[in-house]
Amino acid sequence: MVELKTTDKQESSDTVIGSPVIPGQSWKELLKHKTATKMFDIKAWAEYVVEWAAKDPYGFLTTVILALTPLFLASAVLSWKLAKMIEAREKEQKKKQKRQENIAKAKRLKKD
Repeated sequence: MVELKTTDKQESSDTVIGSPVIPGQSWKELLKHKTATKMFDIKAWAEYVVEWAAKDPYGFLTTVILALTPLFLASAVLSWKLAKMIEAREKEQKKKQKRQENIAKAKRLKKD
């Protein structure tokens, strides 16, 4: 990582992390450059994640599990709701089928 650099015109609160400040460069140009490199620098991010996992495997796994837990919980809740909906639909279909059978049976008895 590049050191924090400031120009004479900047206060200590206006420091930029990551890339050096070039005198005469506007903030808009600097941010445009930073976002462009961040958006397409997936390889560096992947290397960082692999390095992090190698240096601190327990911390990495803990972070991954904590990040994925809400997704697992949402998946479980949605699966449970879907199972209940399927059961209700099957119960309703059985009820309709039994009703149709009773109607057909009543019509046969009425004809005889």
